[in-house]
Amino acid sequence: MQKTIALACAAIIGVTALAERAEALVVSDAYSYLENRRNANGSVFERYAAFIDLRDVDGDITSARFTAERTPDNISSIFRIEGPISDFGRFQSFGDPNPVRNLGQIFFGGDDPTILAQSIFAIEVSDSSQTVTAEIGAKLNPNERATFIPLVSDVTTSGSSLAPTVSWTNPDDMTDVDRIRVRFLQTNGDLFSSIYEMIITDLATESITVPEGFLFAGDYQLRVQLEDRESIDRVLDGVPVTRESTLSRSVHISDFTAVQLPLPGTVSLLLAGLVAFGWLGRRHPLAKRD
Repeated sequence: MQKTIALACAAIIGVTALAERAEALVVSDAYSYLENRRNANGSVFERYAAFIDLRDVDGDITSARFTAERTPDNISSIFRIEGPISDFGRFQSFGDPNPVRNLGQIFFGGDDPTILAQSIFAIEVSDSSQTVTAEIGAKLNPNERATFIPLVSDVTTSGSSLAPTVSWTNPDDMTDVDRIRVRFLQTNGDLFSSIYEMIITDLATESITVPEGFLFAGDYQLRVQLEDRESIDRVLDGVPVTRESTLSRSVHISDFTAVQLPLPGTVSLLLAGLVAFGWLGRRHPLAKRD
C-alpha cells in the first residue's frame, strides 16, 4: 500500500514537472511605446522601442532568440528582425515563485515612428526547448499621428538626500499627458529594481518629497516621466487581451547619490572620546626606551 502511494506521488510530481517544463518559456507581456529620452549624460533622442517579458519557470533561459515581423496594411514589404535576446535582469514579485525576465529589447531605428505606431508586430521567441509567440498591437489608428511628449526641465533635488524633494518644470504643452511618474531606481549587476515610485495625476504638480525609509546610502537613477496612457489590444499566448499601457512617454534621467549622515550626537561623542584619549595619554606617557 505504501509503495503504491509512493509511486502515485512520484507520478504526480513527474507530471507536474513536465507541465512546468512545458511552460518554461512563456511570453507574459509584449509591449512598445514612443519615447523621448534625455539621459544622465545629457544626450537626447527619440525612439520607438519594443520589449518582451518572459516567464521562466525553470529559472534559466539559455540561448533564447527573438524574431519580430511587421506586416502593416500600408507597407507592402515585410520588416523582419532576428537576433539574440538581451537579458535585462530578473523581476520577481512577492509571493511569485516564478521570476519574470525582461528580455528582447528591440529598437526600430530609421523608420517613421507614425508607421511603426500603426503597425502590428508578431514576436516569436525560441530557446533550446520550445518556441512561443506574442503580438504587439498597433498603437494608433491609420489616421492618427505619432506624438513624442516633450521633456520636463530644470530637474533638481534639495533637502536630505535620504528624503529628498524632487522639483522640475513641466513643458507648456501637456495636451497628451495623462500622468507624471517619478522613480528612484537602483542597479546591481544585471538586477534592475525600483526603490521608490510615485504616480501623479494632478498635472500641475512640479515637486514631490520622498518619505523617509525608502532611500539608503548609495547611487540611484532618478527618472521624471510624462506618460500618455491608452487601452491597447494585444494577443498573448494566442489569447486576445486589452490592457492600459503607455502609448508615448518622455523620460528625464539624472544620477542621484544618497548619503548616510551620522546619527545625532555621534560627532560630539567621537570628539569627546578623542579628548579623553588624549588626556589619558598625557597622564600615562609611554615609557622611554633604554
